Amino acid sequence: MRTAALDSATEVDKVVRNVLRGSKALGKFPTPVDQIIGYADLAVAKNIDLSKVESGFFPRLGFLSSALKKVLGLVDFRQRTIYLDKGLPPTRQAFIKLHEVGHGVMPWQRQLREGFGDDEVTLDPDLNEHFECEANHFASAALFQLDRFDDDLKSLPLGFKSIQALAQKYGSSIQAAARRYVAKCPRRCALLVLNKPVVNAESDSFSVPIRNCFESPEFLADFGSMAIPEVCDTQFSFVRDIRRNRRFHEDGTITIVTDHHPALLLNYHFFNNSYNSFVFLFPAGETIASRISILEK
Repeated sequence: MRTAALDSATEVDKVVRNVLRGSKALGKFPTPVDQIIGYADLAVAKNIDLSKVESGFFPRLGFLSSALKKVLGLVDFRQRTIYLDKGLPPTRQAFIKLHEVGHGVMPWQRQLREGFGDDEVTLDPDLNEHFECEANHFASAALFQLDRFDDDLKSLPLGFKSIQALAQKYGSSIQAAARRYVAKCPRRCALLVLNKPVVNAESDSFSVPIRNCFESPEFLADFGSMAIPEVCDTQFSFVRDIRRNRRFHEDGTITIVTDHHPALLLNYHFFNNSYNSFVFLFPAGETIASRISILEK
């Protein structure tokens, strides 16, 4: 999947920079999300969990789209309140909080609506709906403090351990950090995000759906896009890693097809955090010069 283009990215980044500076969040780690919320004159509802509200809660708000599925977050401008599904992991909640703040601090959005509700679709960074695309861009740029994350990655060795270290530093999910890492990396690298495996006991088949596929700009320039099936079976070594219940390793190799190469040999790092599996790919010899060593926890 490819990232949606955003014509207003420069304007959104200006808003992010003002919010980070005004909230005194710039340069603080992990990114102080609640501090940003307070600066935006918003508050998170403490005693309401969207996963547990009664069925009449949402219709009373009046501004929610009927197309929404399971609401994971919403912001009500009239009450200056953000509501969350509190069953989500804290790092996921942090991104959703900033998404809702984005709706609230971009004046051209707030003037047109009384509030916004968001589900998995509207929170998907690949969504092309303009307001939601802007809010997702705001959330990522605020969480990773604009070019602070981009500068940090250039000082760390190329690899998945660096992604983990950056996720911990900024207080993000592994997936959000990995996505931005690949998007901003000055080297040739790519990322596969895998869903949970599908097992058929009768046929003894084992397959894994691909959730997302990302390539760095340098990777695309040299190799083109990867031709990866939507569902991969055990012919792929990273699927065998999942079947063997491997958690992390840095010794993978795989040959894939790309737009410019019929058989491209790549190294890969593998990580499984029980929610998703991640495959970080790069050609042999690709490095970022760094004096920093990242120790595995």
